[in-house]
Amino acid sequence: MTVRTITALRLEVAKIRRLRLWPVAAVLGVVAVAFSLP
Repeated sequence: MTVRTITALRLEVAKIRRLRLWPVAAVLGVVAVAFSLP
């Protein structure tokens, strides 16, 4: 494993984490709005 492949893998993991977090954040936002409405 060279340094270049390790950094590439780290970037891919970061991308996957961000993509995974977006739907969760969207759902939480919708739930928060739904609860704040009367």
